[in-house]
Amino acid sequence: MTYHSFLQIGIYIILIVGFAFVGMVLIKPFFVRKHILQKGVLVEGCIIEHRRRLVVDKAGWHHDHYLTYSYEYQGTSYTLEKFVSEGTYQAYPDGTKISVRCMPDDPTKVAAVDFYF
Repeated sequence: MTYHSFLQIGIYIILIVGFAFVGMVLIKPFFVRKHILQKGVLVEGCIIEHRRRLVVDKAGWHHDHYLTYSYEYQGTSYTLEKFVSEGTYQAYPDGTKISVRCMPDDPTKVAAVDFYF
């Protein structure tokens, strides 16, 4: 085989691995969330904490926003921190009741219904 053939094969391998990576990292979470929203059990949750984190990068500085919420399923309490947009961060003060869907077989697999990010 010639150098050109090896180069083409290498490029194809890189493309396939790249598409697989994009599918696993970027697309899979959307399908997982959709599955939880379709099959999960609806429970009530409550916003319990707000947290901002200062981030400094090449573009300057900004804040990342996180909401922590708790929910209960079959007598067990769970707590989850979620990265959210600034608008969502401001729209849900501590103590706000939210709807949460969790999977009956694994209640740690959860999706907040009222907000996404």
